[in-house]
Amino acid sequence: MNGLNGIKKCRLLRQIRERLCDDNGLFFTEEECQKEHPGCRGTCPACELHLLSLNRMLEEMKQNGERINYDGIKELYAKEIESWRF
Repeated sequence: MNGLNGIKKCRLLRQIRERLCDDNGLFFTEEECQKEHPGCRGTCPACELHLLSLNRMLEEMKQNGERINYDGIKELYAKEIESWRF
């Protein structure tokens, strides 16, 4: 399949959240998505809650004057784009 279907999108977004946490020393866990199915759009209410929680942690870092490291997610994104077949 070409491009980014819903299941691939879900997995990529989870990897991005995990990498952001790892690269910035944040403790954050989320369970494997239970909603992955052929009609998956790539995000769900549970994933959105994870994203909001992570955003709060990153905003707190920013308010404390800490630098947020985005290098790991840039690398993940570049690898994902390379894997697409157009």
